[in-house]
Amino acid sequence: MRAGSDPPPHGNPRAGHYQHPDLFGLAAVRDRKRIDLVIQLEAWRPEEEYERLGLAERTYVLLGVEIPMLRIPVSAGRNVAILVEVAARNRLLKRMGVHAARAFASRLGGGPICAA
Repeated sequence: MRAGSDPPPHGNPRAGHYQHPDLFGLAAVRDRKRIDLVIQLEAWRPEEEYERLGLAERTYVLLGVEIPMLRIPVSAGRNVAILVEVAARNRLLKRMGVHAARAFASRLGGGPICAA
């Protein structure tokens, strides 16, 4: 603190700083957590080609580990929480051996069947 400046509010030198454990409790802070999926949210661009079925597997390298990644285009007014929840549930189903996109593509007849 500079000489002549006002003291911090409530005598707390860290007031104004975001203190996660204080706001959400110690259970909200983890020393370790496994990351199973990376979701990249990006602005929807009509001229862009998007892979919509989820047959193509993309990965993101984090600390030398390849993690499955989804690229989800979003626009104003979309419920991003629902999109992320569905993506997470779909990933969980894939880990259990249920591949909804493959089943859908095969029902359409002739859709590409990719190994995951």
